[in-house]
Amino acid sequence: MTNQKSKTETKSRNIIEEHPLAAATGALIVGMALGALIPRSESERKALRNTGDKLRERTKEAVSAAQEAGKTGLEDAGITVEEAKLQVRDLVRRASEAVHGASDAARETLLKK
Repeated sequence: MTNQKSKTETKSRNIIEEHPLAAATGALIVGMALGALIPRSESERKALRNTGDKLRERTKEAVSAAQEAGKTGLEDAGITVEEAKLQVRDLVRRASEAVHGASDAARETLLKK
């Protein structure tokens, strides 16, 4: 069991060192998912209602601008949207593997104590 844990930790560390952006992206995704699971109180909903509406509208505008700039940047670099999608899918897959490896190592360590 200890040998397996050591292999998992080494693999996780290597993945994170080789692909730090993918690991950070995976950690961000996990953090956002966990944050979304925490229920909001009524006072939080009331306090943030107007802010949320404004933020949602500005976010839509920002996403639209980012999409247009990204598309233009890809075209300028000679990369098709489909090629970019494949690269992103691969990045997300690797980030997921890094997160799974890190969480497995953490779980093994916690269960050991």
